Amino acid sequence: MHGYFQGEIAYLLKKLLPQGYVAVECAVDTAEGTKVADVTWSSPERFRINKEEFSCSVAPEICVEVWSPANDWDMMMEKRALYHAKGALEFWNCDEHGTLRFFNKTEELSHSQMCPEFSIRIEE
Repeated sequence: MHGYFQGEIAYLLKKLLPQGYVAVECAVDTAEGTKVADVTWSSPERFRINKEEFSCSVAPEICVEVWSPANDWDMMMEKRALYHAKGALEFWNCDEHGTLRFFNKTEELSHSQMCPEFSIRIEE
């Protein structure tokens, strides 16, 4: 299901925010080393900064992590903080049932502010 949710999120981001760039397994340089976001969305401006880099020096605006058995909530919140510190505007977490939670730098959001049309649930 991890790969399915990853693919659906990538597809929907591209469909709902077509002016930007979607990536899967996107490496981001952080204070704790390289972290790999499951799905990301970048504006054209942010994409120009990172497109020649092996690992993004500036995080894409949206960084998404899909739950896997190796994760725990503390790890997710650590990644959230690391991505925000590198410039992400939103962090999304997709649980093992396809339910999404959205966060900005300071709080949990009821929905994405960058992509308000994005559903809080990915259907199986």
